[in-house]
Amino acid sequence: MCLQRKTNLLVSSAQILVISLFMFLLLPAAAFSNPGSTVTGVISNQGYGHIILKDSSGIEIKLNTGRETKYEPANYRCEVGDKITADYYEKVSRDGLSSLLAVKKITLVKVDPNRKVLQSPATGMIEKAGRRSFQVSVPAVNKTIKFERTRGTKTSPPGWIPKDGQKVVIDFEKKPARWGKSYVYVIKSMKLVK
Repeated sequence: MCLQRKTNLLVSSAQILVISLFMFLLLPAAAFSNPGSTVTGVISNQGYGHIILKDSSGIEIKLNTGRETKYEPANYRCEVGDKITADYYEKVSRDGLSSLLAVKKITLVKVDPNRKVLQSPATGMIEKAGRRSFQVSVPAVNKTIKFERTRGTKTSPPGWIPKDGQKVVIDFEKKPARWGKSYVYVIKSMKLVK
C-alpha cells in the first residue's frame, strides 16, 4: 500500500513538472504567436539565422531570419543592443514536427547608443592569421573582430606575411555579408606597426 502511494506521488510530481516546463517554454512564444504579428524590442542576443528580441515588458522571443527577411534600411544588419520592429509569422519547420517564428521584415528603430563604433583605420593585434581572414583584437572597441582579405588587398611593407602577435593598422570597409545576415569587415590595406 505504501509503495503504491509513493509510485502515485512520483507519477503526479512528474506530470506537474512536465506541465510546468511545457507552460514555461511556450508562454513567451504564445504571447507572440499571432500570425502576421509585429513586435518592437531590443536585440538581446543573436546567432546564425536567428535573433532574440526582448520587448518592453521583458519577455524574450526567438525570431528566425532567412532568405526572405528584408531590412529597412536595406544595408542594416542586426546587432545586439539595437531597437527594432520585426514583422513575423508562424511557419512549420523543415522537420514538419514543430513550428517557428519567421521574420518577413526588420526595421531599425534606434542603434544602440552605448555601442562603440569601429572606425577605419583601426589599430590592433593579430590573434589568429589565416589565408582569407584575420582575427584582430581591437582595443578601441574592446573586441576581437574578423577582418576578411580579398584579392588586391595591399600589405605594407612589401613582401610582409602577417602572423599571430603582430601589431597592425587596418584600413577597411564594413559591408553587409553576402551570405548570412551580419556584417563583414573587408580589408582594403594592412600595415605592420613596428
